[in-house]
Amino acid sequence: MSNRWKIISGIIISLAFLVYALSKVNYAEMAEAFSQADYFWTIPMMATVIVGMFIRAARWHWLIRPFKRLPFSSVFSSIMIGFMANNILPARVGEVVRAVSLSHKHSLSKSAVLATVVTERVFDSLGLLIVFFSTLIIVDIPADLKKASVVALAMTMVLLFFLYLLKARTDLAVRIICAPIGKFSESLSSRASVVLTKFAEGLSILTEPVSVLITILYSVLLWAFSGFAGYLIFLAFGLYPQVWAALMILFVTVLAVSLPSSPGYIGTFHAACVIGFQISGSLGMFGQQEVSNSVALSYSVILWSCQYFPVTLLGLYYLKREHLNFSEISKEKVINETGE
Repeated sequence: MSNRWKIISGIIISLAFLVYALSKVNYAEMAEAFSQADYFWTIPMMATVIVGMFIRAARWHWLIRPFKRLPFSSVFSSIMIGFMANNILPARVGEVVRAVSLSHKHSLSKSAVLATVVTERVFDSLGLLIVFFSTLIIVDIPADLKKASVVALAMTMVLLFFLYLLKARTDLAVRIICAPIGKFSESLSSRASVVLTKFAEGLSILTEPVSVLITILYSVLLWAFSGFAGYLIFLAFGLYPQVWAALMILFVTVLAVSLPSSPGYIGTFHAACVIGFQISGSLGMFGQQEVSNSVALSYSVILWSCQYFPVTLLGLYYLKREHLNFSEISKEKVINETGE
């Protein structure tokens, strides 16, 4: 799919989710929820967002360590630049942007750095699913959500195995991928071979069992911390559900924002929060409190703002401090240069 169609499809999906969310609310009730909210709780919530970014940076720093020792501050700044890019640029180019940012600063292979980003995302999925399946011990989650999680786990494990194969048996994995490509274009196959070989350089951690375990622990910590942090915004609206409600909303929003969407996940994130509230309510997680869709959408706006603005502002700060600009770290440029 071309970038243009990715952008168009993302906007359409975001609009559909936004229309769904807005169709479920009473605007007068939503305005009342905003007016009565205790915004003090947004301060610790924004602090937890930055702590979460530090955890992400620590994990990425660990993933990069086998082939290059870098200052933690440099990794953290690139993380912030990448997530800022996801918030303001279309087609979710932030993952590529942060890889280019880090390689730009330290003269690293862009393909190798991008491999660590892909690996990180696989462990992201694995960590989230571990947290999710842990809640099944206590919470009876809807069957459809269980099925979706099992499918996601299977896909994650297949991808993780392929990445391991690419590192442990690089020549074999490259031949498996490039042989079919070569039937159509020898030049494209040759270039793919070069890119994949460089890409494999960034997968060193997958052949170290202890490092894999540490990365999984980082990922579980990240998602458990991020999920429970969302409880702070419940308090802003005078809600006191079971702690598992915060995790339920996290699971649903992560599933939703994995779809193509507009920059900043506008629409998909907000509708997913409303759906997460509905599921949590049906499971009795709010006890005697009845939570309307209007309050749920108000919650989503505040939670989204606490995540969006600190990350975007810090990312722009680091972008300026490192004298980078979007033309230097564009997706098109990294695609052209991954065969370096």
